[in-house]
Amino acid sequence: TATSHYITAINTFFTLIPFLVHGDVVYRAAIPLSAGALAGAQVGARFSANIPGQTLLRLLTPVFVIMGFKILFGG
Repeated sequence: TATSHYITAINTFFTLIPFLVHGDVVYRAAIPLSAGALAGAQVGARFSANIPGQTLLRLLTPVFVIMGFKILFGG
């Protein structure tokens, strides 16, 4: 999970740059979301250490499928 968090942090940083340059960051939403992401990452890392990888995959697959449909179809 540490490698995943590291890659996600780098990806998020480089994705954020154009938003900052163009002034499109909504700080009212970004600050609480960032705090939640930081807290959730810590809790998730500890939680995932106690659950087998196959179980995590089964739990997360429906989440990714639902999010994929939301992205594709704007739901």
